[in-house]
Amino acid sequence: INDNENRVNSLRRGDSQLAIIEQGLLSDEMEHKILRPELYVLVASPKWNNRRLQELIKTERIIDFDQRDEMTFNYLKHYDLFDIANKDRHFVNRTSSLAQMITAGLGYGILPLEFAKPYIANKQLIVLNAGKTYPHALVLAWFPRHQQPQYFSALIKACE
Repeated sequence: INDNENRVNSLRRGDSQLAIIEQGLLSDEMEHKILRPELYVLVASPKWNNRRLQELIKTERIIDFDQRDEMTFNYLKHYDLFDIANKDRHFVNRTSSLAQMITAGLGYGILPLEFAKPYIANKQLIVLNAGKTYPHALVLAWFPRHQQPQYFSALIKACE
C-alpha cells in the first residue's frame, strides 16, 4: 500500500497491480472501475464557532497536507469561496497532525468526512459551510492481463 503521488508510474512499472487515482490520470490502455466519491468537509476549531464563514476564509490560513495538495482549493472553488480566501497555507504531511493543527486553531482545512467524524462527535472540530461536502471522484485502475487471476477479479469487485 502506497500513498505517494507516483501511483500511475508505479502501476506502469509493475510495482503496483492496482492504483486508486483521479479519473483524469487514466490512459487509454488502462482498465478502471469508478469508485464511490470520497466526501470532504470544511472544518475548523470550535474556538471559531461564532465567526462568519467569509471572514474566517479571508483572514485565516489553510492547513493542507503538502504544497501539491489542491483539495482545499478545489473545495473553495466548488463553493465560490476561492477568490476571497487567504491563500497562505501551513503544511503537515500526516492527516492526524493536520486535524490536530486545525483543532488547535492554527488554521482551517478540509478532511475526509469519515476521518473527521470522531473529531466532530467529540466537539474537537466544527463543520463549516453548513456541512456541505466536496465529492472527490476516484477510480481503481489496472492494466489488463491476458488471464486475470480469480483473486484479482475478487479484489476489483470488492472495491466500491
